[in-house]
Amino acid sequence: MSDLADFILARIAEEEAAARDLLRHAQGMEPALRHVKWLGGLVPGGHSWSDVRSMAARVLAECESKRRIIRLCGVDSHEPGALLLRIHTDAIVRLLALPYADHPDFDESWRP
Repeated sequence: MSDLADFILARIAEEEAAARDLLRHAQGMEPALRHVKWLGGLVPGGHSWSDVRSMAARVLAECESKRRIIRLCGVDSHEPGALLLRIHTDAIVRLLALPYADHPDFDESWRP
């Protein structure tokens, strides 16, 4: 796998870990939030429990989606449609890296 793909996969892993940590923290707060005193209250940070759950689920789904895209971009040349995909692979992977351009390990040569 290329350095660029490895870089993206590392950022995805960081995002996934952060989403799981947030979800664990919020789940730990859920019993307290169900107390009548907190009914309708917010998870620290100003979000309702359902907001936190849906945000974490979306981030986790995005992480899996990005991993699948990276895998697709590394398809074996013998697979059907691989030639057409390879034509666009470089641009796809570079675009996936763009949100992480401010990361210290980002290589400016990866910009699309």
